[in-house]
Amino acid sequence: MSSGQVELRAVTALNFDALIALQVAEDQRNFLNSNVESIAWAYVAPESRPFAIYEDDTPIGLATYGYIPADGRCWISHLMIDERHQGRGLGRPALEQLLVRMADESGGGSLLVAVNPDNGVALRMYESFGFSDTGRRQDGELILQRPAPGGEVPLPG
Repeated sequence: MSSGQVELRAVTALNFDALIALQVAEDQRNFLNSNVESIAWAYVAPESRPFAIYEDDTPIGLATYGYIPADGRCWISHLMIDERHQGRGLGRPALEQLLVRMADESGGGSLLVAVNPDNGVALRMYESFGFSDTGRRQDGELILQRPAPGGEVPLPG
């Protein structure tokens, strides 16, 4: 299990090279975009919020969420832990911190994530955090929703 403190930090010029060098295991690579693509989206999409995931002072992953205030949509667009650090329980505290930031920024609304149906590890983790399948699909991925405290909020669109 985890041995160090997990923390979300800003993506900067100082950690950029380390972040883009991180990789998930080979059998997971078709489940998400590369870190460089996710960081690039943050540059061109003002709704994107990228964070480096650190264990102590070592970058071990990347998390990104998007938030559009006009319609209240808030979604996880990228969450990865480097293959060398997987299986140590580090994804859970990273997701906990990401969800707190998302809830704070969105005012506690419902949160969304799209997950490849073949990614059983991610599905189980999101479900353990209260996400459930909405029945909607996006590019073949399951749309999961974590309801706002006090009840489910209808999905936009």
